[in-house]
Amino acid sequence: MIPALVIIALASGSPVDFTRDVKPIFMKHCYECHGAEKQKGGLRLDAKVHALKGGEEHKPLWVAGKSTDSVLVRFVSGQEPDMQMPPKGDKLSAQEIATLREWIDAGAIWPDDGVVLNDPLKTHWAFQPLAGKEHGARSIDDFVREMLKASGLATSAPADARTLIRRLYLDLLGLPPTPEEVAEFVSAHHQHPASSIENLVSKLLASPRYGERWARHWLDVVRFAESDGFETNNERPNAWRYRDYVIRALNEDKPFDAFVRDQIAGDQTGEDAAMGFIVGGPWDRVKSPDPVLTAQQRADELNDMVATTGTAFLGLTLQCARCHNHKFDPVLQTDYYSMAAVFSGVQHGDRPIKSGNNAEQLAKAATLREELKPIETALAAFEPKASTLRTLVIKPDDTEHTQKLRPSNAKRTEYENGIAKGETDFAGSATDLPTIAEGYWVWTQGNNVDDVFAWMPQTAGKFRVWVSWGSGYRTHDQDARYVLDLDGDLKTKNDQREIGEADHRKFANGTGAMPNRKLWSGFKDLGVHDFGTKSKLVLRVVGDGFPAADMLVLQEDAGPAKQPHLRTAVTHDANLERFDPVDAKFVRFSIDDTTGGQACIDELEVFAKGTNVARGAKPSTSGTLPGHAIHQLAHINDGLYGNAHSWIASERSNAWVQLELARPARIDHVVWSRDRGDAQRFNDRVATKYRIEASLDGKAWRTVASGDDRLPYEVKPAKSVRLISSEGLAAGEAQKFSELRAKQKQLSE
Repeated sequence: MIPALVIIALASGSPVDFTRDVKPIFMKHCYECHGAEKQKGGLRLDAKVHALKGGEEHKPLWVAGKSTDSVLVRFVSGQEPDMQMPPKGDKLSAQEIATLREWIDAGAIWPDDGVVLNDPLKTHWAFQPLAGKEHGARSIDDFVREMLKASGLATSAPADARTLIRRLYLDLLGLPPTPEEVAEFVSAHHQHPASSIENLVSKLLASPRYGERWARHWLDVVRFAESDGFETNNERPNAWRYRDYVIRALNEDKPFDAFVRDQIAGDQTGEDAAMGFIVGGPWDRVKSPDPVLTAQQRADELNDMVATTGTAFLGLTLQCARCHNHKFDPVLQTDYYSMAAVFSGVQHGDRPIKSGNNAEQLAKAATLREELKPIETALAAFEPKASTLRTLVIKPDDTEHTQKLRPSNAKRTEYENGIAKGETDFAGSATDLPTIAEGYWVWTQGNNVDDVFAWMPQTAGKFRVWVSWGSGYRTHDQDARYVLDLDGDLKTKNDQREIGEADHRKFANGTGAMPNRKLWSGFKDLGVHDFGTKSKLVLRVVGDGFPAADMLVLQEDAGPAKQPHLRTAVTHDANLERFDPVDAKFVRFSIDDTTGGQACIDELEVFAKGTNVARGAKPSTSGTLPGHAIHQLAHINDGLYGNAHSWIASERSNAWVQLELARPARIDHVVWSRDRGDAQRFNDRVATKYRIEASLDGKAWRTVASGDDRLPYEVKPAKSVRLISSEGLAAGEAQKFSELRAKQKQLSE
């Protein structure tokens, strides 16, 4: 009954007056969150012009004449519990709610309070067109003199020639002039002051250094960096392309409107590299398994793109509208998300760059690839012969054969992209293997003490030991030690023996400029040593540098060598097995393990003096997988390549396939494949542990090749890289090898 009595009382008195009755309610309950100092939800109730706009999500706040349809009444009366207003403190009394109802039903009359809505588009100088007298074709100096005169100031005295040339050089190029350039300008300035200055400025503007100097300012504006930032701070090996675009644009005096279009839509203007602007800022590369956190990371990426676009091209802090309408600039929250939608399809990463002459470059690349094919075919003849020496290759992330004794970096540090020594695409040289490693562990401050890592070969025998590491950093350990622990128990010291040391700042041969770049060291020979099945090779720290660990190779000793005898990992395509010539009537291929499932071979070829003598040979096998017409023994030497013409063993291990040649032949190499061809092929069922044997009578067998000396299947050097060498070649053959290598490098670059 009380609310009804209140309404009757109001109705019987004078009409509700905004200033007398409503404004005090707003002041008491609303101004704290919706006044001049704070506007939660974009709502401001201390001035008519703002209140009539409503908030960001609820507008209008009331409907004149209809209090029951007004969100203001619903919120203050508790009809919508989730939006109860005010959310904290005293709620409105029944009488106050009734007053608001009556005021709205009476038309919500709000007298003009003299407050005018500030529209920056109409009032802020930055958004106004240029006004005033026509200036005509006047120089900047004219404007400067005009303002100096108006301020009662005069220009400084002209600088002397020596001072002037230094100022011009430092301003335009960021570099001082040489003494010869100073002398030449002083002489010219003495004879022709005006023309000498004009000529010097033209010369400096035409210098490539001009773009390099002034590009730095733009790169700062667009937050350009050559690494990702955040905790990994990985380098961006291709970021230089955007940097060079900016330099070129300045040196070419590209119009500013074209400069802007290139950086927003370079894929449409023929300047792909210019779009590095969009993703030039920090990038949190490490994603979270938490979908909410991952979504937040993506929102932050888009915010960086929007914010930089606003500050660089508009001079506006668009990011302020991420959470609410901009408090000062004419930017709504909906404007912000409209802009974010423009960049929603943009992701960080690398892609091929198309330039204005893209078609010409593609044609040139195709021509170079054709020129490269016969060279690589010729180089294949220098692929190392297969070795029957026992070989064990241990990657640093092989958890079965390695042990971290102290915490290292969580993810292996990857090597630099590029074709120089130590970089991922390094193709090797006459003295160096190509880069066959992928990344290394490193132990930094606090963990770089005592024993940090151990390799566990789990194989007994006498082996030559080859170690490698991540080099190129001055902070890496310059005195790393390698200790052989015979019994594998690191607590017992009497069986431990130091077998070598290495400077992890440099390459394995002791060279290297330490450029603070991530480079593979290559292999260092630690000599020949006896191993037991429990023996461990330990990496030990004795100084204060950061040690690094990568691939280890153990190989049965065959005498001193510059590098371990290794061959590339097997592939689904043609695998070449070269060996010293041997007389044979029978050739057997035995398989003990594969990349998955029973072994599959689409063709087994045996060569004698360049002829495939496997054609017409009689095949036999330990067993063929039943039920598949396309996988039959007859396909093993039918001359047809591909999965549809292949043989599959009935067992994954202890399987073999054999060829009885038509007549004895002196064979020197075998080629086999799982699914040969240029198209995308099957990579399963590739034999990884295998041996190839030859026999004259089918009883006494001689191993001529095996997978023991090949890199593990997961270790694949960069494209087009072969583990080839001129070592042991006659002088003429070595010369031919060097010439082919040089041509290959020239075409690849």
